[in-house]
Amino acid sequence: KDLFPDIVDASLGVKTEAFATWMRPAALGRVWNNYGWLNEELKEGDELKLKINSHFETPDGSSKMFVLTQRNRLGGRHDGLAVAFMLCGCICFGMASMACFIKPKP
Repeated sequence: KDLFPDIVDASLGVKTEAFATWMRPAALGRVWNNYGWLNEELKEGDELKLKINSHFETPDGSSKMFVLTQRNRLGGRHDGLAVAFMLCGCICFGMASMACFIKPKP
């Protein structure tokens, strides 16, 4: 907090959700940290005004970008993988249930 007094509010420090999310390490080389959320639905023609302050320089070969994307009911960007996992889980549960009720022949 002392290194960047204009960026990290002294009263909140590192206790804000946005700061904790931003500092979370990435599993892959491409970092995709969510900084904030819009809790209202956007309609065609809505106008957004953004104020971006770039206080940190990026090393050579890297870049910064601002991306607007949507989240689904499960919190991710795409439903396909979640649906596939749930379908596989249901199939496995069904097969395990059937295996419990099948009695082996002596």
